[in-house]
Amino acid sequence: MKHYLLSLSCVFLLAGTLVAQDSAKKEPVDYVNPYMGNISQLLVPTFPTVHLPNSMLRVYPERADFTSDQVRGLPVIVTSHRGASAFTISPIQGLDDASKSVVNYTYDQEKITPYSYSVYLDEAQIQVEYAPSHQAGIYEITFEKDSDENVLVFNTRNGMMNMVLDGKNTILTGFQNLENNTKVYVAFETEKKTNPIVTTAISYVEGRLFEGKTIYLGFGNTKTVRLRYGVSFIDAEQALKNLRREITTWDVAEVAQKGRDIWNKTLGKIAIEGGTDTHKTVFYTSLYRTYERMVNISEDGRYFSAFDEGGVVKSDDGVPFYTDDWIWDTYRATHPLRVLIEPEMEGQMVKHGHVQQGGLDAYLPRNHRRQPPHEQQSRRGRRGRRDGQGTGRIRFGRRLQSLEGRDHGSLADSLGTHTRL
Repeated sequence: MKHYLLSLSCVFLLAGTLVAQDSAKKEPVDYVNPYMGNISQLLVPTFPTVHLPNSMLRVYPERADFTSDQVRGLPVIVTSHRGASAFTISPIQGLDDASKSVVNYTYDQEKITPYSYSVYLDEAQIQVEYAPSHQAGIYEITFEKDSDENVLVFNTRNGMMNMVLDGKNTILTGFQNLENNTKVYVAFETEKKTNPIVTTAISYVEGRLFEGKTIYLGFGNTKTVRLRYGVSFIDAEQALKNLRREITTWDVAEVAQKGRDIWNKTLGKIAIEGGTDTHKTVFYTSLYRTYERMVNISEDGRYFSAFDEGGVVKSDDGVPFYTDDWIWDTYRATHPLRVLIEPEMEGQMVKHGHVQQGGLDAYLPRNHRRQPPHEQQSRRGRRGRRDGQGTGRIRFGRRLQSLEGRDHGSLADSLGTHTRL
């Protein structure tokens, strides 16, 4: 009995040592739990967002919240904080589901990190791997069941998809209409050249161009299909340029590793000592959330401005343009935090998003919970939800004045015009 108790003690000691070693090997991004807050007690939940810090491309599974037992297709881009996805990809086998533009899937074995998304669509028996870059992403989709026609269904809710068959690869582009004269564009490229499956959903246009809100691409009996894509708020040509600039491989793991390195460098700006793994999880998950917005929408020195009437593509004058702030959430702590750990980025955000646009709204908190639709800064221009006391605006303005390169006169004018005491 004594020998048994001694052995059991050794087992527990060894297990504790292994756990300690495993904890010691963790990097900052390993503590992030994107599922934290995914069941809401008030308002809406957080979402397990996959993205690089402050980047234009963000995705998460399209479902109501963590308790949902189905996902609606595969995501391509979320167009604003906690907004709906634009475009969807639905893998199917055969043409029995060809009448559907988007397929709902049951799912299992989902794993989401800030830099990757992996899920098994269990009833369909399809494995999905995904990784994002700043303005581009890549999918690897594996069909486990045998079929003579493995198909990807591409859909836009309110726009048009089109493809050209010329070239080494299949290029599929499209757009989706948003608000305030804004469109989001996408350019898909598949590893294997393929042809569209002609259905009533698409039409043949001049030359070799097919178009429709939904396009079906057939890959025959190919088991693993890889596709990558770029996104843009300027046009489809820029979306393709963004793809070409950012992703040159067909290896999802390679893109994910680059994303992991970026996240570790970013989150590692704050090192913590002591505490438990739970404390570190709460801390680094919270820090990860601060990098979801604002987002940089500059594309090769240009950006689409929904602030200007009718929507205009403008030069960023060498300063990245940031938007989608939802400042009723961020002015209290996120902006002050960035003054400390991301001063250059915060200065860029203030220059474009809070001072340069001061003639429109100033984009600083005011003491109303809801304002007319033109008053909230988002990727589609100005939308209406914000919170905070008028005094908070002044304090925030004073913090901003400590940053180099601020236009203090414009900031003071905006505060004087829009602050309610």
